[in-house]
This record gives sequence, C-alpha cells and structure tokens, in this order.
Amino acid sequence: MIKFKITVINIFVLISIFSCNKDDNGTIPNNIYTGTRILLTDTEGAGFPTWSPDGNKIAFKQQDGALFIMNSNGTNKSLIKSWVTGRPQWSPNSNYLAYTDDRDSWINIYRIDVDGNNEKKLLKDSIMPDHLSWSPDGKMIAYSGMDSLFERKLYIMNNDGTNNHKVSTSVGGIFCPYWSKVGGKIMFSSYNSYNSVELYLVDTNGTNLKKLNIGSLSFSLDEPQLSTDGTTIYFSAFSLNGNQSIYKINVDGSGLTNLTNNIGFPERIQLSPDGSKLAFSRYLDNVNALIIMSSDGSNLIQINKYQYAELGSWSPDGSKYVYSDQVDGISGLYIIDVSDIKK
Repeated sequence: MIKFKITVINIFVLISIFSCNKDDNGTIPNNIYTGTRILLTDTEGAGFPTWSPDGNKIAFKQQDGALFIMNSNGTNKSLIKSWVTGRPQWSPNSNYLAYTDDRDSWINIYRIDVDGNNEKKLLKDSIMPDHLSWSPDGKMIAYSGMDSLFERKLYIMNNDGTNNHKVSTSVGGIFCPYWSKVGGKIMFSSYNSYNSVELYLVDTNGTNLKKLNIGSLSFSLDEPQLSTDGTTIYFSAFSLNGNQSIYKINVDGSGLTNLTNNIGFPERIQLSPDGSKLAFSRYLDNVNALIIMSSDGSNLIQINKYQYAELGSWSPDGSKYVYSDQVDGISGLYIIDVSDIKK
C-alpha cells in the first residue's frame, strides 16, 4: 500500500481503523494457479518488477533499494542505481525510468536513461512529490506535491523538469494522479476534511473538474485504475461497516458495481492492458495473496505459493505476469502465463 508523509496522519488512522474491521469471512478463491511458473531471476529480495512498454525489459528493486534492469527473459541484468525509494515508472517509449527518491533527507523525482546514465534531478527541494504518472506521449509527468500552504496539489512538468507548474483546481489533499491514455484527462484521489477520500477527473489544464459519486463508500488510498479506452475506473473502497471491496464505475458516474464482495482486505490493483483482467493483493487469514481475476469479478485465481505476495507487472500484451514469489524454496521473480484465466 502506498504511504504518504507529513500532512496525512489522519489517513493512517483511517486505514488502521478499517484494517482492524476487515471482513475475515470473505470469499477465498477456490482456484489456485497450477500452470508453469518460470524463474526469471533468483536475486535475493527482488521485488516491484515493472515491464517496459516495448516488452523488452523488466526493471526491479531489491530489498536494499538497488534498482536493476534486465531483459524480459532474465538475461543481461545490470545495476542502474544502488538506491532508490519509489517504484520506478517507465516512460512510454521505454527510454527512461522515473522514480521518487529521498536521498539527502528530501523526496524528489529523478529521471534516468535505461542504461543507467544521465540521471537528472527534476525538482527543487521544496515540493515533496508523491506518486508520478507519465503523459501518454512521454513528454510530461504529472505528480502530487506540497504547495506553499502545505497542501497537496496536482502538478505537471516536462519530462526534463522544465515548465513545472501547479494545475489550478479547487481541490486539495491530492494523491495518486493517473494520466489517462485517451482524452487528455488526469484522474486523482483527494483526502478531504471529513476523513474520506474522493475520486476526481480533470483536464490537464485544470478545467472540467468532475467528482465521481461513489455513494456511501469511502475510496481507499490505493491507486485507481482507468481502462485504456478511458470509460471505466476500477478502485478499492470501504463500505460503511468497514468491509473493503474492489469496485468499478463508469467515468460518467454510472454503473457502480461491487466486484469482489469483501474478500479480505484488497490492497493495490492493476488492470491488464486489454482491460480483461485485474491483479490485486489481498490480506486474509494472515496470508497476503496475489489474485488475478476477470475484470467483471469472476474467475478468481490465487497466483502465489508463498504466504506473502506483492503486485508485479503485466506484459504489454497482457498475456504474462511477472511477480515475486518463493517456489520450492527458491525466492525470486517468476513469470506466469495467464491465458488460462478466462476473459
């Protein structure tokens, strides 16, 4: 789960309350993945794998923060940086990685070439950036950052750090911006003064701000996912009784649907590139399981064998998934074929 600093103490309290009230009687998937797991690398502590958009490479981090890049078949592994804090994000052309890092006791955004050269610090030490998202053409980066009034706002800059500016909206407490691949929209969540988190869409120039009505649900702090065609949003949220589920809603605010019906405590979610499947981690009965299901909430399959799992990354064509696991005593990154999970 994503964690924030400074102005969000109440959010941690909110999460703790809901975590204690999670429904441990939720539905556990009957299906356990029995297909082939291919060991990609047995690097100790490897995690947070991220597939490049061109499908040729995979970036990952070790527990000590070291950032590596290797070919998608596991060959030519190379150390890019000895320490980074955030999860690396590939540029759409697969030429760069961008990430947050807290070196020098201050969080900043950095960009580095895929070969590990030309690392560039993109911000001045004043904004405290959070989660970042590349524009579809790779020319710009959106992120949430602290303004002079210590409120989190939406920012956009060129991918070299120039033209950094705050997007003018009436909403504060902004987290998790996500740049839509179509329509010039940015989706973000906002923590308000009533201890709830709301979901918004806005044009990149700050116009046409729209709050999505999710009824009595309290949107969670995990990253929402927007379908490639820009029509559907997937997110996890708490109901009034403290149970958490994964929901979907149309961008016009219609069609709110509970997809998982309280299967423990689902954390982050990832939509497959073609929109047919969702991967998510969920905590239940002292096990952090990695689940892949159809995006309509059917065909749930538990992927991991080890009792702890974290989200990995879809291949660009959505046919494979890379994640960290321990199989027959060997810890590392594994790739599975998800074609046996029905659409």
